[in-house]
Amino acid sequence: MSALEIFCSVSDLKDEFGTKEITRLSDIEATDRRETPVLNEDLVYRYIEKASEEIISKLKGSYDFPLYEKSAILNDVCVVLTMVKLQRRVHAIKQNSSLNIRYNEVKATLNKLMTGKIKLTESSSESPSLIKVTKQPFDFTKENLKALRKT
Repeated sequence: MSALEIFCSVSDLKDEFGTKEITRLSDIEATDRRETPVLNEDLVYRYIEKASEEIISKLKGSYDFPLYEKSAILNDVCVVLTMVKLQRRVHAIKQNSSLNIRYNEVKATLNKLMTGKIKLTESSSESPSLIKVTKQPFDFTKENLKALRKT
């Protein structure tokens, strides 16, 4: 991919899961040998890129990338996917954990986006082909407005 679209940021992850947790998961050195873990933003950003690439690969048949506007749905999906990838880097995710539950919800959301059950809102400079535009002048007299209210 030449220009990868990124759907979340390191700040989004910190806001959602806390700086301490992101730092713990991103520390390259074993945290057992160090009292204070060190945040590795480069590593976190690489995992955000992996999550974004996964999203694009699943949705590229349904949507044109880059998207016209930022999507809150894809931001949330990217945050959870990145966190799952970071968590798996350190150890397995417990079956009934809140992260695993959110991961299953994210997979279901991606599936709904792929199948068209839910859609992202996109604004485009092109006008949709299904909208009919009439060039008929409208007469907004009292009588016409009364007739419109009755229908």
